Amino acid sequence: MSTSRRNCCAALFWLKVTLAATLAFSGLGYEALLVYYRREWALGNPDIWVPPPPKPVIAANLHSSVCWHNGSVTDVSKAKLVPSNLNNGEILFGFSLNWQIDRPAWLAGNLTANTQPVIYNTFFSLSNTFFDNNTLHWQAQLAQEQHAMLEVTVFPWDYVLDYNGTKGTFVIEDISDQMLSDVAYAFAYINKMYGVPVLLRYGHEMNGNWLPPYAMRPKQYKASFRKLAGYIHNLTNMTAMLWSPNIYSGYPHNGSPIINQTAGLNDVTSENFRQLDTNHDGLLTELDDPYLPYYPDYDIFTGQNLSTTVDWVGLSIYNKNTNSTTNQAVIYNPDYLSNMIMGNDPIYPTQGNLNFYTRFSEKFNKPFILSETGAPYSTNLVGTAVNDQIHEDAADEVPVKSNWWNMIFDLANSGKFPNFKAAIWFEEKKSEGSNFNYGDNFHTENDYLIVGKPNVQAAFLADVKANPQVLFSTGQSNFTCDGSVLVQ
Repeated sequence: MSTSRRNCCAALFWLKVTLAATLAFSGLGYEALLVYYRREWALGNPDIWVPPPPKPVIAANLHSSVCWHNGSVTDVSKAKLVPSNLNNGEILFGFSLNWQIDRPAWLAGNLTANTQPVIYNTFFSLSNTFFDNNTLHWQAQLAQEQHAMLEVTVFPWDYVLDYNGTKGTFVIEDISDQMLSDVAYAFAYINKMYGVPVLLRYGHEMNGNWLPPYAMRPKQYKASFRKLAGYIHNLTNMTAMLWSPNIYSGYPHNGSPIINQTAGLNDVTSENFRQLDTNHDGLLTELDDPYLPYYPDYDIFTGQNLSTTVDWVGLSIYNKNTNSTTNQAVIYNPDYLSNMIMGNDPIYPTQGNLNFYTRFSEKFNKPFILSETGAPYSTNLVGTAVNDQIHEDAADEVPVKSNWWNMIFDLANSGKFPNFKAAIWFEEKKSEGSNFNYGDNFHTENDYLIVGKPNVQAAFLADVKANPQVLFSTGQSNFTCDGSVLVQ
């Protein structure tokens, strides 16, 4: 082959290589440009499809109107997760389990076929780096097996910092928007995957002093609640946001250096102090409002109602008072629980800000739940003696607990609380605070259990049978993606 011919072939070869390379890089450049344009458009238009407000939808099918919630802001019976077949005066009854040792199937199996709990509570901590999504899936599956709902109590807390002896260094505002968004997607996912509705009780008992990351910090608490609620409401109607403070007793729980420091309560000019000092006397006392500063949908400074983020309202309330003779929980007159919820307290007869039910459930048209409640039997305090022996299912245990659950039943029967829709009994044993009669180092072993204790359980089932307005199920309840519930 002549030299000129070789040169011509080489030229053609390199021409083809150059052309191929040019086409390849041009194609890559074009695709990169498309990606760039799409990214820029997405940043400026984050919601490709926005459902018509105010009807957010579940992630199962963004375009399906089947998942739109058509509830009324003035009709509590049409609120999310309120059973459509729940008549006025009827309530659901559920249990808060110790999931380390108990399971919904075990508890339901100990009860009768027609007395299956509709709701189970569980607790999850949340930090900026950790949320136990795997356990959430596992518990959702167990609830699904029982055709039950979950009340999920999510409380901001960083166990790593706490165990390292730096309690108080983590605060609720450390939780990023991305983490709150991820948590919302986690709940939307279990709604979709397992068909399990959730009452999301975020930052419970925020008006107490026992949860430093958000305790008595209304500014930061409300901001975080509203952000999480926004993410939830844009993803699913099968998760409802539950606002649940502690009952007013003991408020404002003064004297915790950690709380005073993290909340800025040592500074009367701080925003948290100014929000909590509702009577503007420069002090935080029992005369200040124990609830309103923490309500996420209200601006305490302007008095304006904000856009709705709260779906349900609830209270934690226990029988914590001890009879000095028996060392057991006090057995109250039947109207005691009703009076506490309505703020009819003889200690503060002229204080008008203690009526939780009227001010929040009635005024804002929200379903009301006793989100955590119960009465303990102190198994290591019997009579006037301290006992090393644990007394199980003792004869005087039934009156202590039945007095409390019958007051719950009476709330439903009374006709005074038409928005009262559910109660969750704290079904655990717990070593709790010091008994003043025996010194600071003595801890009471408190037993709140009903199920699995023959005498207590038999009395409970008898009282349930006598109070048909207290609804359980046959384990065949139905839930749909628009937030509808049918208890069966």
